[in-house]
Amino acid sequence: MSVLVVSVLAAACASSAPGVASGGPSPSDVATPAPTAAGPASYAAWIERQGFGGSSGLNNVVKLIHFAAEQPARVSTFDIDDQTRDINALLAWLDTHPATSCWTDHHAAVRASLTKVLAAYAMARTTVEAGKPFPADVAKSMIVETDQVLAVTGPTDCP
Repeated sequence: MSVLVVSVLAAACASSAPGVASGGPSPSDVATPAPTAAGPASYAAWIERQGFGGSSGLNNVVKLIHFAAEQPARVSTFDIDDQTRDINALLAWLDTHPATSCWTDHHAAVRASLTKVLAAYAMARTTVEAGKPFPADVAKSMIVETDQVLAVTGPTDCP
């Protein structure tokens, strides 16, 4: 096959399949469900929003923060921007889905933690944009923040 044909096919595939060129859709590309007319969101809906495995929701946020701490020179502004999009998507979900009474404290704690992490990413982005590694002190504070939230188990008697 000629180089021209391969180039045309590759361009056509990339333009017709969103997310393929970037390795797949990020969680922020996935539609966030609208709040239900029935009222506040259940804790189960928040868990469902997290997705499954280590590459979704809060687990992915924590995983990428640990990456920044372990590989500070490899973190790019693209990585930071991608992570902040994901955090903003989680925050948007929380903002549009108020908690039922049995998980309001957890809802508030997660939201506060994500807001702090978002601010820390903004500080770190300036450093990375200047060509320096991700700041170790910022990564450490982010790990402490997210580990505290993840250590708090959600309500056990909350649907």
